This record gives sequence, structure tokens and C-alpha cells, in this order.
Amino acid sequence: MSLIISLRQKKILPILILVVVFGLSLYFLKVCFVDAEFSKSPDYLTVPEVRDEYKSLNGQKVRVRGWSLFDIKQTLLPFYCNCNRIKGELWLTNTRFEFDYEHRIEVSLPSCEGNMYSITCKSFDPSKANAFEIVGTIEVCDKGCKLIRITLINIDLAQSRQLINNIWTTIPIGDFIIPLGSSKTTP
Repeated sequence: MSLIISLRQKKILPILILVVVFGLSLYFLKVCFVDAEFSKSPDYLTVPEVRDEYKSLNGQKVRVRGWSLFDIKQTLLPFYCNCNRIKGELWLTNTRFEFDYEHRIEVSLPSCEGNMYSITCKSFDPSKANAFEIVGTIEVCDKGCKLIRITLINIDLAQSRQLINNIWTTIPIGDFIIPLGSSKTTP
């Protein structure tokens, strides 16, 4: 009580009340509008959701969000021939470094091929983004495959997005050359 009396004497009480009311107003605005926006169900499916519901999603057009795993594979030809062939595949995963085939989804684009010095990706550059939201049709191989293989085909790049530096952006479309390792040529 003595605190209130001393505050009145200093004429700070009206300012304190105004600050408290303003703070409560901001809090209620946040709860009512901002949090409500984030609590809406997203317009994308996660990799685990697609893997769990793959039977009902087979043949459906969906938007899938996942971490990017750009997997580069090299044919093993003799080192002296300068003829090694490289192929790149894009996968969406649930975690940043998911290497387990059972927990990822293959993306049919881009088509990436090259040699030991560079790889050319047609359609878009999969190496720049941390994550993607890819719009495409689910294709499931669950018969005759060792593991259930889920692939996004018929990709709609205009509706897809990429995450770079924590910002979702459209995916630039074109052919991209990605340098690999050394650029030395053999004599």
C-alpha cells in the first residue's frame, strides 16, 4: 500500500497503468491473431506423414516439405581415364542428415549428370537450399522393391518453394552447373 501511495505522489501510477494495459493488449492481440495463424493446419505434408499415409496418397498431387539431401553418386572407373560419371539425386528427409532410405522421399527432378569436375542439373539447382516444399504426384513402389520407395513425380516447380537462409523463396528454373572437387584437367 505504501508503494501505491509513493507512486501516486510521484505521478508515475498513470504511466504504469498505461504500460500494463498496453502490454496486456499486445499479448491478447498476439494470442488471438498471430498464434491462431500458426496453429492453422499447414498446406503441406511432412515426410513422415507421407510415409505413414503412402497407400492413400499414391497418385495424389501433394505439397511435401522436407530437408534437402542432394545425393551425388559416382561410377567407379579407373582414375586415369578422366571419364568418371556422376549422377545427382534429390531426396526430402525428415531430419537434416537422414541417410536411411526408409525415411526419405525421392524427387524426380532435377536431372543431374556430369563428370568428376562438375555436374549439370536441368530444371533447378538442388544444392543451394536447406529444405524444399515440392509440389508433385506421389508414386509408390511397394511391390517388387526391397524397400517401399516413394517418389514425387510430375513436379510443379512454379508452385514449389525452397528454404535458403531461413527464407522461403520460389525456385529459380534453368540449367545449373555445380562444380565438384578439383578443376584440374589431366595432361
